[in-house]
Amino acid sequence: MPEVQAIAEVLPGFNNTSWYGLLAPAGTPAAAVNKINAEMRRAVANLELTKQLESIGLEPASSTPREMGDLIRTELARWTKVIKEAHIQPPT
Repeated sequence: MPEVQAIAEVLPGFNNTSWYGLLAPAGTPAAAVNKINAEMRRAVANLELTKQLESIGLEPASSTPREMGDLIRTELARWTKVIKEAHIQPPT
């Protein structure tokens, strides 16, 4: 659809990406979190899995538990601001 403008042309600075993460309940022992993280990093490093994920349009990446927490906090703050500025109310 070449006649349709890209969203960045209509809303300069617009940035929206989707991401997936593996989370554990609060209070999960650090040793368990670190073990899960190590196994996920190993999986993402697997070339066959990476190719499969890329074939469906995903960009595999890994992070530390701290980096994931930072991403979640950043996204929560960003979308909370958007919701407040747009005066979006939850359905009743």
